[in-house]
Amino acid sequence: MFVCGEGADKAALKPVGCPGPIYLIRRMAPSWRDLPIRIAELGVGHRDEESGSLHGLMRLRQFTQDDGHIF
Repeated sequence: MFVCGEGADKAALKPVGCPGPIYLIRRMAPSWRDLPIRIAELGVGHRDEESGSLHGLMRLRQFTQDDGHIF
């Protein structure tokens, strides 16, 4: 994760972590008549929490989440 900006304009950028479904769709080469195609996957998410977080999900750096894609 890349953090940029300062103060109220601070933002974080994360590279796309789901190339698998895009690869599958490219290999399938579906016609427009086959759309929409729905694909689900389990992906890994990353966080960069502030130091001093002491409870629950605030301490996580990496977690697994379900992800859905509609093409």
